[in-house]
Amino acid sequence: MVTVIEFTYNHLDTTLAPEIGTTGLQCDKKYILIFIDLDAILPGTKVQSIILHWYQSHLLVDCTNPHHPSLIVPGKSHEDRGPLAASYIAPRAPPHTRHRYVFLLFAQPSEYLFPDCFAHVFPETPSARSGFDIRRFTQAAGLDMPLAMNFFIGCHEPTDGGPTTVVRATTTSFRSVNCPTSATRSLYEANHTW
Repeated sequence: MVTVIEFTYNHLDTTLAPEIGTTGLQCDKKYILIFIDLDAILPGTKVQSIILHWYQSHLLVDCTNPHHPSLIVPGKSHEDRGPLAASYIAPRAPPHTRHRYVFLLFAQPSEYLFPDCFAHVFPETPSARSGFDIRRFTQAAGLDMPLAMNFFIGCHEPTDGGPTTVVRATTTSFRSVNCPTSATRSLYEANHTW
């Protein structure tokens, strides 16, 4: 069964986080949303890097909504520090570029703890969010394959008629993180390839 995630947003103004509607998810389960840009090039370089635009855990389906589909909303957490979120940063492709923006929805494990080795992602800065290694994050967090995903292509074609200069990446960079490993995670990695 394929779960469909719908994104409702004004394409002229992406400054607000989208409302996320869903079908096929359970009211008594928690979910994790990750929103990334696959095509960012670090300013002043030719280094491509994945940028984390949004991380939100403890998401619940709002089953009180009689209309279909329901929305996914942040739920309450019983942790001392509450549900963690790397706040939403609106997508903004630089001039003359096309970027692939991807939303991934994961089932949140029952004993989920955010991996401390990724605590650097919480500030809303390019240096904190660049180099996000989605594969390593899912391994460190103990997440299974995504339940659902969606993407869009963000384009920025200026209307000023200026020259087109496109920076092409020569290498890809991920931030180095020192996450603990375990036999369970090694087994997970062996059985799940991206």
